[in-house]
Amino acid sequence: MTVNTGNNYLRYTPLVFLLSLLLLLGVQTANAKIPKNLLKRHQWQLVFEDNFDHFDTKIWNKNPLRPGPIGTGLNDYKPQNVSVFKGNAILLTDMADETSPAGSNTDWKYDSGILHSYGKYTFKYGYIEARMKLPSSKGLAPAFWLLPDRDGTGAMTRIKVAGRRSTYIENGSTGFTGKGMEIDIMEHPTIWKSNKFHQACHWDGYKEDLKSKTHRKKVKKKAAGEFRRFGLYWQENKLEWYIDGKRVYRWKNKRIADVPMFIIFSTAVGGWAGEDIGELPGKTVIDYVRV
Repeated sequence: MTVNTGNNYLRYTPLVFLLSLLLLLGVQTANAKIPKNLLKRHQWQLVFEDNFDHFDTKIWNKNPLRPGPIGTGLNDYKPQNVSVFKGNAILLTDMADETSPAGSNTDWKYDSGILHSYGKYTFKYGYIEARMKLPSSKGLAPAFWLLPDRDGTGAMTRIKVAGRRSTYIENGSTGFTGKGMEIDIMEHPTIWKSNKFHQACHWDGYKEDLKSKTHRKKVKKKAAGEFRRFGLYWQENKLEWYIDGKRVYRWKNKRIADVPMFIIFSTAVGGWAGEDIGELPGKTVIDYVRV
């Protein structure tokens, strides 16, 4: 299908569940919120978009990446805590459900939601953005992040390269070899003020060899409960983080991931967000995500 937008033509070609769209330099549609400084630097093609008009099982999973919580939180991730309603995906955080299905882990005090595209959608390089409304209850930590296309455990398996001391190459079960890492586009422990956010990268596993690059940024305040846009421009050896279309951090390094990554939205309870948990339920709301 070809759409006339004045002097320019935009051609839409469906690729299974992907939407391909050529964005000419300087042209910005309602479906593509590219930051202004990036519009000046490149031409863009929208290759993935979900506005959550329904829950698309071709794109998303509700199940945990591995048994139990990710990280050191107090919560389990339950599929029933993820829903789509009126054009938004919602991750619900609440007290643990004592009527959980037989065989599930009921030791956690809280249930929460995780939404991820493992095994269904990955990308390498480009600009990714999500528009989100975050919970305000104390003790929660909503996040928007990427992991390498591994075996679904979220682990960063490593092999040493012969002849290179302390050098690790990520080795994935899907057949690629390259530099994998966790990239945190946005993390927000709610004990912080509503306008403070965390940007980070973690690599070389999660144990004794773990290495990290982290940054925290305060931005312009918004009224409680308003949406914000969180973005990442991922290039070879370079990352740029964006909040509401403005760059908040930039990192250049040869160690930056060069392998396909899948998308994750989650809300953890406790851990670095503190164990003084506020009023529940809490909701992390996702309006859209685009690459």
